[in-house]
Amino acid sequence: MPLMLIPVAVAFAQVLAASRPAQKLAVQEYRIDAGHTIVEFSVGFGLMRVKGRFPQTHGTILYDPVAPERSTVSVVIESNSIDTGWPHRDEHLRSDDFFDVEQYPTITFRSDRIERTGESWIATGPLTMHGVTKSVAIPFRLIAPPARSAVSGWMQIYLIGGPPLRLARRDFGILGGDKHNSWFTAARNATVPDSVDVSIELEGFWPDDGSERPKPIEEALERIRTTGVAAQMDRWRQRRGTKSDAEWAPYFQGGDMVVRALMADGRTAEAVALSRGLTELFPSLASAWLVHGMALMVSGDSTAAGAAFARALELDPRETRASAWQRRLKG
Repeated sequence: MPLMLIPVAVAFAQVLAASRPAQKLAVQEYRIDAGHTIVEFSVGFGLMRVKGRFPQTHGTILYDPVAPERSTVSVVIESNSIDTGWPHRDEHLRSDDFFDVEQYPTITFRSDRIERTGESWIATGPLTMHGVTKSVAIPFRLIAPPARSAVSGWMQIYLIGGPPLRLARRDFGILGGDKHNSWFTAARNATVPDSVDVSIELEGFWPDDGSERPKPIEEALERIRTTGVAAQMDRWRQRRGTKSDAEWAPYFQGGDMVVRALMADGRTAEAVALSRGLTELFPSLASAWLVHGMALMVSGDSTAAGAAFARALELDPRETRASAWQRRLKG
């Protein structure tokens, strides 16, 4: 059975959740779940309001259970996904009268610091939208500590925004216009206020060691224990054979899971060696350099880890996990 990303059946995940405790890793890497994340905005228009959302939102939450203030949040919003419930209006908002999504396809936020304020938190960092970067402070609440889902077996985290974040359109050069919609006259434009309220709710998932140990992964771990990393690498090279890059790419997921399991088990030297091998097998895959950087960071080689994260970002500038770990390393 090839070491590919193996879907965990619900029943199997429930058994794992009941039998294996959550790993006490120093930092937990949660991936933002677009299907359960809400980024909404509300802006006045005449006597009414227009509300919309950006359903294509992804990113990374690095949660530090020992020192939560050292956690980081990285969010990438696909501006083209804007949805106000009226296709004609959405087309206009995507044009260079407003968001100009062809030139500015993403909206990004990356926290520089997180501070506790009573029972809530504030994440402060650069927000980049429409080619303009401004520092913003986003209040939020952590809904209880992260916990394991009884359905998926994965760890989950929930961040709920506090009072809506109020942004000024002019600060980001989103002025509106009628070049692409003659119906939107200057008079109508004047009825749209400058301020926009933004509400955010994030759900993140972490396929940790407690949920990602199907039989092929356990077998690979034991094989490495008895025959070494080199033997495992030879096995993967043989599996590669004459497969095209596209055919070979899905096999990375299994290798990634093995490296993370090695790190969770404290087998750091093996994790570094195996992850280095993954960068040789998948040299153009940002995720391979990401997991290699994580293994190097755990080993204490911060210089090499930084170089690996930088390489991941060169290959994929939207890889929020690499940028998050890079900032964690610098912090």
